[in-house]
Amino acid sequence: MSPRARKEAARYAITEHDLSSRQVSRFLGIARTTLSYIHRPRNDEAIKSRMKFLAGRHRRWGLLKIHNLLWREKLVAKSKSKSERIYKELRLQIKTRRRQKLPKVVRVPFEPARKPNEIWSFDFIHDYFETNRRLKCLTIVDDCSKRSPGLLPAYSITSRDMIEMSRLEA
Repeated sequence: MSPRARKEAARYAITEHDLSSRQVSRFLGIARTTLSYIHRPRNDEAIKSRMKFLAGRHRRWGLLKIHNLLWREKLVAKSKSKSERIYKELRLQIKTRRRQKLPKVVRVPFEPARKPNEIWSFDFIHDYFETNRRLKCLTIVDDCSKRSPGLLPAYSITSRDMIEMSRLEA
């Protein structure tokens, strides 16, 4: 017997045979809350129309972004389940973009350094301490002599620090 048929049989027993809802629920194995439940159809038209509008206007927005906007507009609750269901019903998945083919670039090799201090290479090295702080180290290497004109270890290295360091070494 299906749940709907069981519920109709319980209602029939209550109205026609003057049985209590407790007796009927115990006999048929139905929860009493099931007998008192009134089905209300979903009214999601406002959410659907707004979701379609947002997805059409902003093609790269996904479910999370649209859900957050609907939540700010007080159309949905914070739980995403309703938004997910409607999003899937409307088939609003983001289309995957095809990768654009880049034009071929003629690579020109740069000239090697002929004398010291002509070309420098910069690189960053970083490591963590036990205190979870990150130590950064700016290393500068002369391309001709392969010597290091300077190292700059610090927790934070800004562009001003780099410029100042290159001025001191030059």
